[in-house]
Amino acid sequence: MRRSIWLVAPIAIGSLAARVAVAGMQSAETTSVTAAFTANLVEQKERTCDPSHSEFRVRFEGSQTSSDQRLSGDLEAKVRSVLNTQTGWGRTVGTVTVREPGSGRPKFHGRVVGVLEPGGGTEGFLGGRTVARPHVALLANFNLQQDQQTGAITGEFGSDSQSTSSQDPAILTDACSRRHKHHGGG
Repeated sequence: MRRSIWLVAPIAIGSLAARVAVAGMQSAETTSVTAAFTANLVEQKERTCDPSHSEFRVRFEGSQTSSDQRLSGDLEAKVRSVLNTQTGWGRTVGTVTVREPGSGRPKFHGRVVGVLEPGGGTEGFLGGRTVARPHVALLANFNLQQDQQTGAITGEFGSDSQSTSSQDPAILTDACSRRHKHHGGG
């Protein structure tokens, strides 16, 4: 009889743990989301890489409004961009943080990669996740326009009201890389 007690106890504890785990599980989330953002250029460093390429390290600060409050707040973006100064085409990579207004607590951290277009447009991809638990991932195509005079940006993701004639641009480039070797082309 003692042996059956030792067998029943682990089964009962395991059953209780499974019930607690199932009760604590939440339904997964997959929803569409939109956001619009504006930000001012607050810091910029520039260096010339070669006669036709420049590298820019820039920081933007502004605000973002979203259909999901987890993505609304004060916006900061830090990016490194490489631009062909003759054609206007280039690339950009960096980080994006959204913070709670007032407290400054982070709400979202992400990484951005994009293609710079002649005339100040950028099309790209933003991926990241919310800080609050349960964390949710954001995967978003974005577009923005940069004011050529002030450097300020205005953009959005989850919609495309800033359509240009050059949708989903693509480039090949090795400009400003540490292993830069000129192979021809622009």
